[in-house]
This record gives sequence, C-alpha cells and structure tokens, in this order.
Amino acid sequence: MDACADVLLDQATSTHEMVLKDASTDELLRLLSEFLCRRCCLLKDLSPEDPLMWLRMVDIFLLFNNFQRHCFIVPGSVVFLYMLCRHTVSAEVSSMKELQAVVLTCFYVAYAYIGHELGYPAMPFIMKKTSTVFWKRTLDITKRMSGEMLQINEDPQFFVDIFTALQNGTDH
Repeated sequence: MDACADVLLDQATSTHEMVLKDASTDELLRLLSEFLCRRCCLLKDLSPEDPLMWLRMVDIFLLFNNFQRHCFIVPGSVVFLYMLCRHTVSAEVSSMKELQAVVLTCFYVAYAYIGHELGYPAMPFIMKKTSTVFWKRTLDITKRMSGEMLQINEDPQFFVDIFTALQNGTDH
C-alpha cells in the first residue's frame, strides 16, 4: 500500500472507532432484528428474537469449537452485516427457513470478509440440504456487494451513513 492509502485507512479506522465508541452490540443487534421484521412483513410469526438467536448460535458455535478466539459479533461487524442484509433480504421472503438461510449467508460473507481468522467452516452457516443454494447466494452477494464492502472499510462517511441508517431504521 502507498502512503496515501495508509493515511486513508488510518482515517477510516479512527472514524469507525469514534462512531462506535458508545455503540452497544446488543442494541445494534436488536436494531438489525427489527429491520428484518420490518422488511419481512409476510412472516407474521417472525420475532426480533429469531434472527438474534440464529446469529448468536453460530457465533457461539465457532467460539466454543475454537474456530475463533473472540466473538465476531461486535458493533462494527453488525453494521457490516446490516449493510449486506438490507441489500440482500427481500420483502418477498415467504418462510422463516428462507430468511434464516439468507441471513446466515450474509453472516458468512461478513465473517469471510472481515473476520480475524484465516478461514471459517461453512457448516454452521448452511441450512440442511441447501449447500448449493448457499454457495450460489454467497457468490451473488460477494459480486453485488464487493464495492460496498470495500467502501464501508475505506470511506468513513459511508460507514457513518450505514451506521446512521441502522440506528434510525431507514431501510432503503
């Protein structure tokens, strides 16, 4: 990396830290779950606790099985996950299983992109008998969102905009 890129990365990192300094992981997860409930209004039985449970179960599994040293779910990763979900989760989702599969795929992409470890097992993210669909969805998300995934890490204002949208419930 050249000197200009280093300076931009340092600025982005310090901005991310300033924005997140008072952010609560639990609060941001709650806001993410509320977003999913708003987006998926066809799912009458969807409760904000459902997505929380799906995400926490995978994070705990990876932690207890030594695939990671620390919980992945922290404020910055929740903002990143929200960015992926708001561009991937359709309002036409017609079942809890479908929503869970899409959310866990977004979670896997977030892990693979910003996680601290070199690799993660895909198994905890894949719903039974849907591995082909999972990998197709993973590639689709990665292709569609690669620009934004880079931008959220490099552009402090873009990160602030995503964080603010999550906090304010502006889901566009």
